Amino acid sequence: MLSLFKKGKLPAEEVRSLAGHLAHCHHVTPQFYSGLSKKYFKEIHRIRAKDL
Repeated sequence: MLSLFKKGKLPAEEVRSLAGHLAHCHHVTPQFYSGLSKKYFKEIHRIRAKDL
């Protein structure tokens, strides 16, 4: 989903779902989330900054 978001191909209605998945991932598997953050830092920041 992050890849689609980065490319601008993720439907707007799916961004909230992606934010939820990221929050869950951050809570359950912090090491995996850290890896995602390294690769998709800008995208994750944009998602978290959105007023969902």
